[in-house]
Amino acid sequence: MKEETHIENAQSDYNEEELLLLSKKNIDHFGKIYNQQYESIFRFVLRKTDDDELAADLVSEVFLKAMLAIKRFQYNGVPYQAYLMKIARNEVLAHYHRTKKRMVISIDETNLREILQNEVEVKIEAEKVISLIDLLDEDEVAILELKFFEGKAFYEIAFILEKNESTVKMRYYRALQKLKEKVSGQ
Repeated sequence: MKEETHIENAQSDYNEEELLLLSKKNIDHFGKIYNQQYESIFRFVLRKTDDDELAADLVSEVFLKAMLAIKRFQYNGVPYQAYLMKIARNEVLAHYHRTKKRMVISIDETNLREILQNEVEVKIEAEKVISLIDLLDEDEVAILELKFFEGKAFYEIAFILEKNESTVKMRYYRALQKLKEKVSGQ
């Protein structure tokens, strides 16, 4: 009991990099990472599956893989959450590949409307945008999703998608331009 209290207190005193180093030495510290990151990783996977039970199963796999690989993880300045999202994205893609089903993107219309008004500066119906998203390729959708719904920086998106940062920026702006052109054409 005394050791658990010590570990819990130690976890709150460390930044992400230090907590990762502690987790490498003692896997009990990984629980703090799990507690900090579970909700955002679950939301990310749920948006791609639209199934609570499936999302929970996939997120369990994500954290299991992350925990088993913690000793090999090298902190390079990219937030650990981006590393977890990369694993999560790969788990989701593997699931859809195994089941031969098409990936789902669950979008909250209220949130989408707010994003469009603030970020894209195009005021249109969310339903139209959702139908236009089908015109984008999978990478473009992933980039927009990570940028708008997850609030990720371009360098994090590049890490998650295993692409060059300048490529991600270019695809992002092209996707936005494609959406704007389709909207103005309607």
